[in-house]
Parts: sequence; C-alpha cells; structure tokens
Amino acid sequence: MDGARGKLVLLCASVLVALVLSEGALRILDPYPEVSHERGSGTSELPPRDATYAIPDDRLGWKLRPDMNLRLSLADSYDVTITSNSKGIRDRREFSYTKPPGTLRILALGDSFTFGTGVENDETWPARLEFHLREAGTVAEVINAGVGAYGTDQTYLYYLAEGAKYGADLVVIGYCPCHMRRNATGFFIAPKPRFVRTEQTLTLVPPAATVSLPAANPLAARSYLYRYVNHAFDTLAIVPSYFSIGEAYRITALLYENLARDIQADDSRVIVAYVPRKQEITSRWSFMLRKHERAFSALITGLGVDIVDLAPEFRRGNGPSLFLRNEMGHVSKVGNDLIGLTLARHIIAHRSLASSR
Repeated sequence: MDGARGKLVLLCASVLVALVLSEGALRILDPYPEVSHERGSGTSELPPRDATYAIPDDRLGWKLRPDMNLRLSLADSYDVTITSNSKGIRDRREFSYTKPPGTLRILALGDSFTFGTGVENDETWPARLEFHLREAGTVAEVINAGVGAYGTDQTYLYYLAEGAKYGADLVVIGYCPCHMRRNATGFFIAPKPRFVRTEQTLTLVPPAATVSLPAANPLAARSYLYRYVNHAFDTLAIVPSYFSIGEAYRITALLYENLARDIQADDSRVIVAYVPRKQEITSRWSFMLRKHERAFSALITGLGVDIVDLAPEFRRGNGPSLFLRNEMGHVSKVGNDLIGLTLARHIIAHRSLASSR
C-alpha cells in the first residue's frame, strides 16, 4: 500500500514539475502572449474599445461606424488613424454603386486582417493591392469592406445586403483560421448571426438580444501554458474539423460554397486569400498548425474557387517584421504590403482576373 502511495505521489510530483517547466519554457522560448478581445456584456452593446469604431446592427451583429475619423492606439504596438466613408467603408473616398468605366473594381471582404487593425488606411492590404496594380499599369480601385471580428457568416450576409451593389469585377475574401470557430457560434464580441446546418442546407439564426456568457477563466490571463494549449485547439477548431467531420468545418464549407455561387451569379470572379496568423509563422510549433492551411486550401480548391495561400510568402519573409509587436497577431505595415503585392502579382498573372467588365 505504501509502495503504491509513494508511486502515486511521485507521479503527481512529476506531472507538477513537468507543468512548471513547460510554463517556464513557453515564457522563455516561444511565448506568444496575446491581447484577447474584450468579452462584452452578452448584449448587443459592444465592448468599449470596439464601440469606438463599430456600431450594433440587427442583421450583421455590428458594422463599421460611418463617417469616422479617429485615432486608435495600443501601447508599444500602434497608433493609427481610422477613417471611413458614409457607407462604413474604410476609405476617405466615396464609392458609387455604378462602377467607373474601364476600371478594375475589386471588393475586399473579411475581418480585422482585411480592415487593417494597427495600420493606416493606405497601409492595409486592400490599399496596397490597389497601389501595386496601378503601379503595374492596371486602372484599379479596391474597396475595403473588412470589419473587425467578422466570421464568414457575417461576410456572406454583408455581401448579400451591401457588397453585391458595388458590381465588382473581382471579390477577394480574406480568410483567417479563427473564422471557422466564429462560424459555429452566436457570440463573439457581441451577439452575432449564425447559420445552422441541415444536411446541405443552411438556416439563418439572427443575433439574439442577449447571450449568456460563461464565467471568465482566470488561467487564461495568468498561464502561458494554458493559453498555448487552448489556442492550439482554437486554431485547429478541434482537430476533427480538418477531417470533414466537425460541424464548424461543414458550416464553413457550405458558407463558402454559397458565397462563391452568389458572387459568380453576379458575374463577378472570386479569390480567397489565406492570411496566416502570427503563430503559424513565428512559432516553433507552427508545423502543428499547417494542417489547417492544407485542409482549408483543399476545401476551397474543391469548390472550384481560386485560392492564394499567403503563408509560404510569409515564411520566406522576415517573420517578426510582418506582424505587429505586443499584439494578438495582426499584420504589420510590411506584412500588409506583402499581401497586397502577392495578390497583385497573382491577378496580373491570370489575365481573366485582371480584366474589367
């Protein structure tokens, strides 16, 4: 009995020592401490920071505040000006729904990576895409309709309600691995719409007036090891998703199928841009995260949709300089320019994508 008790004590002590050493190692060797989104109140009221540049919306959950001109900063990371036009597009320019003749009009959709958290208006990847296309001799305008914290479901609903009106020649959808998890929930920074799946059919569930939130986990604020393990599962959307058996994966697949179908029905072409997060490029364990990249690329290719995987370009670049410092992993001015340049080269190389109607 004493021998068994001694072995149990030794086992528990060994596990405790291993956890402490792992915590210490992550803090020293390869931590990616992230600034998490404010949780919100569980109502349609946005968290204070998000409410400075977004407003509630009955259909979309929230949308970019129109006619905006404000400074947004994060200590030791960025201090930038955010402006928007009367339709809530991140641009000083107003865009008519009627496309200028002889102009390649591109509509950029997505979340904060498209919107350009942490960079100026003219430093976002949609702005840099327009710059590089014009520099190459293509008369182009790129409309940045990205909205922070959006999932694919909100992007789809935005396109149906507003984006399609612009009559774009080409629609570029920015995708980040976090979208898959967002697509399966009715709350992120505030209540949001979501779709539920029945076989191959999606049914819209509008944003709820209130959502019950689980209690905040103190470990998330204190432990690198907890955040690392939790984030790995978050990024991988609970690994089974990649084998086409996860509900988040199935919903995401149908959302892209419907979105691509509706864009093409509007006589527009579509590209999906896979934008990696910081840990996919700079983490020593990034090889564990590449399953998402490969599985998502296969999903989009299987739909017959063009995909530009930006992760290889980021890996060839100077990893740390491509992302903001002391922040949750958004792309820096340098990284946004790399995205814009890569997409411009892809569009120019594929002549059909570079032609205007």
